[in-house]
Amino acid sequence: MDSGNKNRNWTFSEGGYFKETYRIDAVSKEADGKYSLVIIAQIHGRLTDEQRNLIGQKDNNAAPIL
Repeated sequence: MDSGNKNRNWTFSEGGYFKETYRIDAVSKEADGKYSLVIIAQIHGRLTDEQRNLIGQKDNNAAPIL
């Protein structure tokens, strides 16, 4: 972890560990009676400037990987 540096924390080869306990008390339902989707956590990657420019992304935030 390189605190304060959003471009370098850990890589896939180094791995990472995330453990948490969540409690969801209620989930809303859609008009069709099905439960809404719930996202409880996201892990985003960072694009290098070269990757960002290659795909035309406006910033260095990559799509969620988890």
